[in-house]
Amino acid sequence: MLLLIDGRPALSPESGGALWNLVPVSSIERIEVVRGAYSSLYGSGAMGGVVNVITKKAGSRPETKIHASYGAYNPAPANSGYPGYHDFRSLELSRSGQQGIFSYVLDGNWRKDDGYREKTAFELFNLYGKGTWNFKPGHLLQVSANFNSMFSDAPATWLSFREPYRVAEFKKDDFQDRREYNADILYQAPVGKQIQFSSRLYHYGNFSDFTFDTTRHADVPNVNFGKQIVRSYSVQTRRLGNVTQLNMEAGKHHYLIAGLDVKWDYVLGEPEEFLYGEHRVLSTGAYFQDEISIGSRLTVTAGLRFDHYQIIGEVSEHSFSPKLAAVYRVNRNLSLRALAAQAFRDPPIAERYIKFEQGGGLRFAPNPNLKPERLTFSAELGAQYEPSQGLLFDAALFYNQYENLISFQQLSAPLEPLLYQVINLRTTLMQGFEFSVKKTWNNGLRLGLAYTFLDARDTSPERVNDALAYKVRHTLGTSAGLERGKWMLALNARYRSRIEEVFIYPGSEPDAVFVMDSKLTFKASDRLSCYLAVNNLNNALYEELERYRMPGRSFTIGCTGKF
Repeated sequence: MLLLIDGRPALSPESGGALWNLVPVSSIERIEVVRGAYSSLYGSGAMGGVVNVITKKAGSRPETKIHASYGAYNPAPANSGYPGYHDFRSLELSRSGQQGIFSYVLDGNWRKDDGYREKTAFELFNLYGKGTWNFKPGHLLQVSANFNSMFSDAPATWLSFREPYRVAEFKKDDFQDRREYNADILYQAPVGKQIQFSSRLYHYGNFSDFTFDTTRHADVPNVNFGKQIVRSYSVQTRRLGNVTQLNMEAGKHHYLIAGLDVKWDYVLGEPEEFLYGEHRVLSTGAYFQDEISIGSRLTVTAGLRFDHYQIIGEVSEHSFSPKLAAVYRVNRNLSLRALAAQAFRDPPIAERYIKFEQGGGLRFAPNPNLKPERLTFSAELGAQYEPSQGLLFDAALFYNQYENLISFQQLSAPLEPLLYQVINLRTTLMQGFEFSVKKTWNNGLRLGLAYTFLDARDTSPERVNDALAYKVRHTLGTSAGLERGKWMLALNARYRSRIEEVFIYPGSEPDAVFVMDSKLTFKASDRLSCYLAVNNLNNALYEELERYRMPGRSFTIGCTGKF
């Protein structure tokens, strides 16, 4: 999934991972989730869908909001080797207001967590601000900035199956210090009566230091294979980008979108014998989309995007991403939808050039010739049915063919030191279906259920087996909510089947798991509410990634005040 914050991509230039720490939690207005292949609009990374976090706009009246919380983890099992009381806390403060044509949102938060097992502690500071000038009707200038500072333990695999809450002794002095910032400027203005122009210039930077041996005279260096020893390394990344777009209503039946997307990345990972070295990347994209209304019931959307990706002096790739979608409203209760598209994902610097992975202490052979992942054919047929007010059904069949999906391969022979490489799988297939139902009643009760079946296979001629790593066959989610006067109760549960294949540690495949979360909120007034949350209510002991135990039961109390 591609993460956007107010429509701007929020992905790491180094790893391609979502930058969730940039999300200003106290200033979220809503979160929009669109599933499916959307590279035709957003380019690389939008193979499975898009998550767009929309930050709130300032109201006409000034408002200050304070949120404070405190919580603790259920004690680890007695034989875990991780005794004691481990807690976490947070404080969030936001201020918004409007003065004439200028409005602003300011947000700051602090979080500290002792960790639910060894090497999971962290402390995070975040500052966010957004100012908006509506200096003429339809004209807008918006400036926003975000800064994070996080000091945390460096993640590490568990010590053993019997001691999943502990890590190896020589990993206990591993830490990471991460500082990142983001700033962007958005300008919007009408061009005539039917065209809206927008241009966003943004800049992201990250400076991370990793230390692996804080004991000056340690007998055993932390990272040690062969004759290579490193006590620290660092990563610096920068991204400068611009997205310029035109939106146009062309008569009554066409809504057109056209745009240019340019990004320049800089990545430096040192020392080069362990990390990536220095690389510069230039990405350019151009896209066009036409939303066509055919009568009052049928809407057809056709889009196409061209992208060029270049690691300067090393790699050059290009991609075409077409999309054709349709929604047909049979009647006021039933609508049908169809989608056919292609999408892609460019491998980030870390996947091409990684030489050492600290968490598991694993060596890698670089593979600069990795090819882009390509979703060569994506199709979906779906329906949404609302037989009565408050009752909604949704179902969909999906079929996805891939080329060059990213995977891992062990290069070392048995009894040799482990050595891996990031590779492309020639062809893969993912198909299945989704179903959901939601029901709400006038008495404040709401229920929801969603199920996904996924058949994911490696179909490459030279494959060892059919399984694809980390793909889950069965996923089930349920939710329930009840409002009574000033009280609100929310229950959520999720189940996933066993992960049948993993990359690095065969034999450590995470088992099936069922987890329940709950939250009870008391709304004392429009300006004050307090809550008690219990996550992992059933205290399930499980992993999502092999050899990394997930949190057990935890308790959180918190209050939010507005004035």
